Amino acid sequence: MVRRKETGNMNMFGDIPHGKEDLPILIPMKAPEYNIDDVDGAEYMLNHKLEGCYCFFCTKKIGNMEQARVVLEGDQEVEIVSGVCQLGPHRETIVGVRVQPYLAEYDKEYVLHIEGIEDVDGNVMEPMEFKLHSLPAAQIDPAHQERDEVTLEVAREGIVLLKNEGNVLPLGKAAKINVFGSGFAKFRVGCSGAGRINPRYMIRLFDGIENYSSIQMNEELKTIYRTATDNIPEEAVLTRAKEWSETAVIAITRGTSENFDNLAVKGEFYLTDEEENLIRQVSETFENTVLLINSGYPMDVRCVEKYGIKAVLWTGLCGMNGGRAVAEILEGTVNPSGKLPDTWSFTWEEIPSSANFYQPESVETRINGGCEKYINTVYEEGLYVGYRYFDTFSKPVAYGFGHGLSYTTFACEYKLSKWETPETLDTIAAEVEAIVTNTGACAGKEVIQLYAKIPDGKLEQPSHRLIGFAKTKSLAPGESQKLIITVKGRELASFDAERAAWICEAGTYELEAGNSLEQSSSIAKVEIKEEKLLKQSKHYMPTPKEIPLVTLSKEAEQETYPKGRYTKMTGEDHITPVVEKVYGKEKNPIHPEKSERLIQWKKVVENPKLLEDFIGQFTDYELARISVCAKNGWGMEAKGEAGMLYVSEKYNTPEFVVADGNNGVNLRIENIGFPTSVTVCATFNEELAYKAGATIAEEAKEHEINEILAPAINLHRNPLCGRAAEYFSEDPLLAGRMGGQQSRGLEEHGVVSCMKHLLANNCESSRLRNNSIMDERTLRELYLKTFEEAFQVQIPSTVMTAYNAVNSVYCAESEDMLQGIFVEELGFDGFVMTDWTSSDTCDIVNAMAAGNGWITPGGMDDTQTMQLVEGIQNGRIDRKRLEKSVYRMMKVILKFY
Repeated sequence: MVRRKETGNMNMFGDIPHGKEDLPILIPMKAPEYNIDDVDGAEYMLNHKLEGCYCFFCTKKIGNMEQARVVLEGDQEVEIVSGVCQLGPHRETIVGVRVQPYLAEYDKEYVLHIEGIEDVDGNVMEPMEFKLHSLPAAQIDPAHQERDEVTLEVAREGIVLLKNEGNVLPLGKAAKINVFGSGFAKFRVGCSGAGRINPRYMIRLFDGIENYSSIQMNEELKTIYRTATDNIPEEAVLTRAKEWSETAVIAITRGTSENFDNLAVKGEFYLTDEEENLIRQVSETFENTVLLINSGYPMDVRCVEKYGIKAVLWTGLCGMNGGRAVAEILEGTVNPSGKLPDTWSFTWEEIPSSANFYQPESVETRINGGCEKYINTVYEEGLYVGYRYFDTFSKPVAYGFGHGLSYTTFACEYKLSKWETPETLDTIAAEVEAIVTNTGACAGKEVIQLYAKIPDGKLEQPSHRLIGFAKTKSLAPGESQKLIITVKGRELASFDAERAAWICEAGTYELEAGNSLEQSSSIAKVEIKEEKLLKQSKHYMPTPKEIPLVTLSKEAEQETYPKGRYTKMTGEDHITPVVEKVYGKEKNPIHPEKSERLIQWKKVVENPKLLEDFIGQFTDYELARISVCAKNGWGMEAKGEAGMLYVSEKYNTPEFVVADGNNGVNLRIENIGFPTSVTVCATFNEELAYKAGATIAEEAKEHEINEILAPAINLHRNPLCGRAAEYFSEDPLLAGRMGGQQSRGLEEHGVVSCMKHLLANNCESSRLRNNSIMDERTLRELYLKTFEEAFQVQIPSTVMTAYNAVNSVYCAESEDMLQGIFVEELGFDGFVMTDWTSSDTCDIVNAMAAGNGWITPGGMDDTQTMQLVEGIQNGRIDRKRLEKSVYRMMKVILKFY
């Protein structure tokens, strides 16, 4: 556990010694201190090669690293790597020294000897000695203990028991275990990037078992695996271990971050050779083998059946108290109740979207989000994402959607207590009562999942659709609880793209319930006698005609299965096919009245009815200036805010500060650290998602943050998306409900929330130049549906557009999406912002014309401001629309002022 974190970036090159200008020189990127519990490090987002490294800038371009050598404390050889990273507008050479596995003690000074780095001109750096200090250990702060315990509660319910043959788990009190695998030393509690947490402390796996359970670990093996190895110990060590205990626990781990997608290679989706050999030999040696999977996304688990592993726990990335939660579940003081929010396939290649998910030829050619190549990503799988594919096409999976075991057993009785043919999207069509009884020997919680089998008609349907879920309280043995799941028309409706309408076709609708998709069974059949038009919409965001899109169909699987022919780097220097964009006028403008006296912000606070008149005073420049983010807090002395509103002295406008924080408040100041969103989602507990949002809000207010840029609720189209851990689920209803509750928790506790990323930000590879191409029904029923379901829980005060394009229009520039769908159909009345640096590729004048309201990260100079002023004056931006966007922004700020 650590008390504090590294400080901000140092001056990049500082003063280079006279006479050394031609030599490569290493300049520390940060203060000479290291957090030994931060497995990946902040630079991991810049380049995955920098995992666990202390990093330096190099003053020269590196040519040869073959003779480079790093020695720690005089005798420990340490790996040294280099990579080119995008830092703002610059590409910099960064050298990383992988110290994380070797800094074993808190609050200690270590000496690194570095030599042998050669630049492209053949100049060799002079050897250098560098002192690096590990940060001191932490003590839990009683002042924040109540909040911190909410993270523990989420972690306990988000961990999923995937297998438990012979009831190997729980291990019980004072159990002896043999520990194996790098996942013990490299146990990850979060992801990197915008979703990164900076918690007051981290309880990782060794800490959790040692300090929060009575489980005894084999000390000899613990010493070996503290160095983060996956090597197999010598035979004599295994012999002694087997004599000590017949139980082995193996931990494997995976990192993930925005800016890079993960790959279908060994060490990411697949096991490394070392992991495979370790699992094989350990399983052959010990009677009982338990596997811990510490990852933010599904991965290859064929080893489980191949080697007869008895029990499997998916820990997710489970936050600052994650190691404690895992230890309690292993021991049995806590009963797992998590369920999988995603399907776990046997291989990556059998996922239909994989044919249209960019993968480089090798790890070395992995591209980041800023890659300047344009990519078309064609969604040939259509509706068949996750369980909708594997279930409909009867394909076997390792672990299915909604799966999760318990240490106890439950009996469930179901009754359809209400049915009414829906006439609108908001008609309460069904109510299902479930009486859940704990029939086992220990207390536990259970999740009830309700599915619909919607009849095929003109519209083809996947076999099942999740239409509701609920979780019990902790039930003692013999105790029962009644749950009621309500289903609205929108959960049963399908989008008829031909008519641009939400409909329920005539036929028999079968309702199934259970504690997972696989275990669900029929509880009722209801009839809709004639087709019902629930809502007439309009055609928005059409598929480019130049792409011959054919989507997967169960009527012709072989002919329509995704081929990936049109997903590729286009070779162009812009999004293709080109779509002409014509922007309209603001339909509901504000109507300011001229005031003889200047209206300042404090007058608006006293009388909110003056807001329209306040905005009406602004000149074109003033409107444009406040629409551009002023600055961020990423400099050396700042605390890490993502952006701030421009403050006008003339109008005395307020400060308004935003920060990243799906799972905490992403600042350099330590605070709360929740499990990542996919782990929160695995709780299937809406109350806990709400509490997470509420707790983050309290932390944000403590650090004077007005808005948290969360939740991120994009759908899990493919498990290798670099932001999969930040997003919730492959199912739009589950993702929307859980994300909506986090948003509600934030806003009901005084902090603005921001749902993101609109829309279909489903990969990180060249994310600024990626064009998601899909048909209208897929767009509506999956990718927009997530936000629609979230809006049923909480309409957020702000939303953020994605980097990518959808159907050849950048999301930030899409009037169809922002005005047509979100404002006119979904009733959104907050303000819209771009994702940071979207302006690298999108046209900010088009973005403002489309209804975006805040360009980020902007800056204090007037470069972008003057582009908007020119856009107003030449007629490309309707001033009334910009007034309305600023009005919405200031209305939100006023509400939370």
